[in-house]
Amino acid sequence: MITELIDDVTHIWFRQSWLDTAFRCPERGRQAIVRPEWDETTSDSALIGTSVHHGIEEHLNGNIAEQDIGAAAEQFLLDWDRNDIKYTKYKTVDDLVFNAKVCAQGWSKDIRPHLPKLDDAQTEVTFKIPLWAQHGYTVGITGTIDLISDGQLWDWKTSAREYRASEKQRLAIQPTIYTLAALKGDLVSAALPMRFNYGIMLRGNKPKGQILSVTRTQGHIDFAVQRMMQFVDLYHHFGVDKPWPMNDDHFLCNQTWCPWWSICKGAHLTFADDRVGD
Repeated sequence: MITELIDDVTHIWFRQSWLDTAFRCPERGRQAIVRPEWDETTSDSALIGTSVHHGIEEHLNGNIAEQDIGAAAEQFLLDWDRNDIKYTKYKTVDDLVFNAKVCAQGWSKDIRPHLPKLDDAQTEVTFKIPLWAQHGYTVGITGTIDLISDGQLWDWKTSAREYRASEKQRLAIQPTIYTLAALKGDLVSAALPMRFNYGIMLRGNKPKGQILSVTRTQGHIDFAVQRMMQFVDLYHHFGVDKPWPMNDDHFLCNQTWCPWWSICKGAHLTFADDRVGD
């Protein structure tokens, strides 16, 4: 609903997840505001990630032993509403449980030993920080950081493949928004340039984790703020009742990954029209 971005007539709060969507396709970002109910079902891959996040958080908060992260993720999945799962890569809850346990093992094997000291660790750090005024709105950022420890920012991801450092350094908005939050919210004592760490757990048959770090500078922050200001302008002058610019030049623009495909590109083309050699 529109309150996900605009919680009243005077405040606009940007989440990095919405920005990631809207930077890729502004119209998809608009649809997420006006038709959020079309995207209420959780995908199988996302649910694996959520379950492992839960297990890791329970461990880092001292509630369970490290070897029980997989079991906690399994119970999380078994408790989930079966009608609220969109299967895109997998077929059963058992498939999700298997991959969640593999991811938990990958985290323990390849990520946990390299974490900084956890004496002062904070997990699931929620922030909501006003930043500037524009068109009568107070504009800010909101979100949750998975781990802050020893002045470092960490986020847990599950993925089918390893992340590419060049891609995340150049394109990822999450490190920029979390760095901005850390600075403006006094969440860490570090200064720019600041490092942001991904702890990636690979889904599949063998436990494997990857640590990938990117850096963020004032330039990254300034460019992100400029782009957010453009969305405030777009919302203020154009509203959300008419389509925003569309972009199909990315892998998520299809009937599997875009909930609004049928009223956007899918209203004109079938998925098969864009495929070759099938």
